[in-house]
Amino acid sequence: LEPFPGFKVQLNGKRYAAQSSSIIYSYDQLQENMTGSFNITQVALATAFHKVGSADENFASATFMQFLENRNLMASRVQAQYEGIYYPTTGFIPTALQGKKYDRKNGAINSNSADVLVPAFLAAYTGRDANQLSLNPFLGLLSVLPNWSLTFDGLGRLPWMRDHFKSVNITHAYTCKYAISSYSSYSTWVPATTLDNKQIGFIRDIETENPIPSSAYDISSVNLSETFSPLIGLNMTMKNSLSAKVEYRKQRNISLNVNSVQITEGHTNEFVIGAGYTIKDLSFIAKSREGQKKVSNDLKINVDVSYKDIKTLLRKVEEGITQASSGNKVFGVKISADYVLSQKINLQLFYDHQGTTPLISSSYPVKADNVGINIKLMLTR
Repeated sequence: LEPFPGFKVQLNGKRYAAQSSSIIYSYDQLQENMTGSFNITQVALATAFHKVGSADENFASATFMQFLENRNLMASRVQAQYEGIYYPTTGFIPTALQGKKYDRKNGAINSNSADVLVPAFLAAYTGRDANQLSLNPFLGLLSVLPNWSLTFDGLGRLPWMRDHFKSVNITHAYTCKYAISSYSSYSTWVPATTLDNKQIGFIRDIETENPIPSSAYDISSVNLSETFSPLIGLNMTMKNSLSAKVEYRKQRNISLNVNSVQITEGHTNEFVIGAGYTIKDLSFIAKSREGQKKVSNDLKINVDVSYKDIKTLLRKVEEGITQASSGNKVFGVKISADYVLSQKINLQLFYDHQGTTPLISSSYPVKADNVGINIKLMLTR
């Protein structure tokens, strides 16, 4: 009988004997299992504007090529941590290896393990030196980098601008976050017998039962998200009630999947141009049961034109190839007119146009137009 690998039961009449090479935990030696998630703010400006090639160029990326180079370097750095150390004398370590000097013939670092891929990924996509970056995927407090949001209104104070504009604002905002979506501790992990690095140790190879070099935690995926909202924005309001805005927004979401050994990149670039005008005290006569009543309120007209380019790329690390998994180019126009009919009724006329052109041929171009009236009723006591 084999209830699980490595466990054997022998039946001899009425006598039962069990032999196992597995770890048996008693109440005095309860197994600890740690799970959780981790995120920290970072800055990835060094690679934010790296060009991504076209489909004819297989979506070539200098950042991805740097990641492939970093993988080889990180594998050597991680392997070097184990040279000269000794196998633990506790845990699952076979008796023949306990206390002896580490030998990579019994188990070496896998270049596709999280210990190698995660720091290689972080170094490549944040633009850091792979020789200097810490091998610990859980970045410390000293690694926290600030994000920011800026607004400059000094242009509106210039003499000519002050005579024609009520306000002129230039805006910029940047957020970047590195996250480990989930992690859990290995049940068989035992620390290596070294005082210099408490992060390294060994886990059991299911097939050979030999000790494999590994950190204590199983990490399935990590993410790096970066957003400029906007990269640059200009908002102006003139004294004649005319307003205008121009914004360029940029977003990048990169995910490393350790289990499938691939990177998913999502890129979004968006341009927005808008204008608005307020007609002061627009009046008309409204009829009701009580008779005729003059209504006089502001009419606000807004027009927004936007263009958004979205694409998602799947980069296979082992094969070194890239393919587009999804993407669209979206052109939109929004026109609205808002009027306060009374204290309880707001009216809005709107027109929305959206045209979508897919990046890949799995779907058709789509155009949609919506036009209508929104009536908002505010019921109060």
